[in-house]
Amino acid sequence: MIDTIFFWQDGVITTSIANTAIEQLEDAMGTTLDMDMRLQIRDWGLDLQLGRLESPEFCEKVLGLTEAPLRERELFERIQDGLAPVPGVMEVLQELKGQYDLWMIGLCPSDWLTPIAQRLDLMPVFPGESILVCPEAGLDSLIPDVFELAMQRAAKSIGQCLLVAPNPAITTAAVNMGLNAILFADARRLRRELGLRKLLRPV
Repeated sequence: MIDTIFFWQDGVITTSIANTAIEQLEDAMGTTLDMDMRLQIRDWGLDLQLGRLESPEFCEKVLGLTEAPLRERELFERIQDGLAPVPGVMEVLQELKGQYDLWMIGLCPSDWLTPIAQRLDLMPVFPGESILVCPEAGLDSLIPDVFELAMQRAAKSIGQCLLVAPNPAITTAAVNMGLNAILFADARRLRRELGLRKLLRPV
């Protein structure tokens, strides 16, 4: 019986760090980044998630690549302020709160994640130690290591847990190891999926 739900931060609860960085750079430069630059920034975003890059290093590399007219601190603050909640998800979280153990799989360093969680009022939904900060967890690879770490931190068996993530590669890997998973598209479909699993009352 499912009593614990893990929510992927990037793309489920908030917009992603890499995409937010790209948006802020394009805004500052007044132009569109080419595909090679976008892919490189997303690769560095993955390094950030695993703790291979700290947030200042990420900003330094991105600015060196794009030559955007920003200082590192300016880009840092633009990304921090630019990360937005995914529409409708907070309402779903509020309905689930108190019925299930809710965990957030955080995918950016705590110097970004903590202020973002405070600004978006995530702390009451994910209290105490229920925000897992992946960059500080010492993972060799994000998938599937983060699944095992999350269940270990929550002290739950695999059958008690459900993962909500925005990428089919993530959810497929979770299902392959026996973990229940929902592929996130938007809040409306998330609510429908939870209702079909009898975890949330359908509307």
